[in-house]
Amino acid sequence: MNKLKGARCYLCGAMDRVKDGGVEWRQRLKVDLEDTGIQWLDPTDKPCRLGREDSENRDKRRQDKENGRYSLVAKEMREVRRVDMHMVNICDFVVVNLDVDIHCCGTYEELYWAVKQNKLVLIHVEQGKKRTPDWLFGVLHHSLIFSEWSQLVNYLKQVDSGEIDDESLCFFDWMGD
Repeated sequence: MNKLKGARCYLCGAMDRVKDGGVEWRQRLKVDLEDTGIQWLDPTDKPCRLGREDSENRDKRRQDKENGRYSLVAKEMREVRRVDMHMVNICDFVVVNLDVDIHCCGTYEELYWAVKQNKLVLIHVEQGKKRTPDWLFGVLHHSLIFSEWSQLVNYLKQVDSGEIDDESLCFFDWMGD
């Protein structure tokens, strides 16, 4: 049925405090769902030249903080935030990778902003659903929180095929019937 073809998905999760900059899980998810036709909005591979968050920029920010150049860090991060929040604004749904052992300031802002916009938000919790912060159970239905990537991928494949046709899922039919 290909219900997700053309849908834009923002890939939300920690970047500045993880070794790989948050790239690995995003790449793996794109490969696992490549047959769906989802358009990926990936902050590790931004669709514009502004607000880059690669290892070079992260290293520069760390040095700037160590040397007390906070104005430079603030200026750069305002641009990063502006681009990332714009991607949340224009996406159709969000996939969040949440590692509860890593402080992820921007991830929570993006997640809550998407919820305020009534977008579908799916969360993968690295440590498993049982370790999900309690607050999130008051924000999302627990069926949208996953312990395993395979569960989240399977859910999206079922949405894409039309097996899951929940009225709360608002995906436009770009392909026609």
